[in-house]
Amino acid sequence: VRDIREGRLATITYVHTGGSAGEHPPRAMCPGEMFTSEVVNAVMHSPLWRTTAILIPYDDWGGFYDHVRPPLTRCSNGDHLHEGFRLPMIVVSPYARRSTSPERPWVFHGETEQASVPRLLEDLFGMPRMSARDPNARDGRAGSLMGVFDFAHPDFSVMNLPIRSCPN
Repeated sequence: VRDIREGRLATITYVHTGGSAGEHPPRAMCPGEMFTSEVVNAVMHSPLWRTTAILIPYDDWGGFYDHVRPPLTRCSNGDHLHEGFRLPMIVVSPYARRSTSPERPWVFHGETEQASVPRLLEDLFGMPRMSARDPNARDGRAGSLMGVFDFAHPDFSVMNLPIRSCPN
């Protein structure tokens, strides 16, 4: 947060909570939520906000029921590959698409995966795909996150995410 306030972030910055602020069970979710809120608030209230996209991907499905069956892919050898449960991601940006209804958030329905994050960077910065050099890299097959953004209609307004005390 200090680096954000002092304008010392690289163009692409990776922030990892880990430790006590991680949200993996059996840890409590509150410290991770508050850490994320502090980082997002700091970015929104800084000059960086006008050029920022914050991607908050989760790497577990959390055990919550998902009404969509995980996709099944037939491999070239005839076996089947279960892709797994959908993983949530929150995108916070002045360029993120917004819902037309205040009661319902906008939800992206494209098929993406963790490798969609580096693909987004490749798409935004005109970089070659990693999979062009390494066929095992998934960025060339991953779904695009570009549909999450509306670069023609940015909304630079800010809000304050609530910061609360976490129970011990």
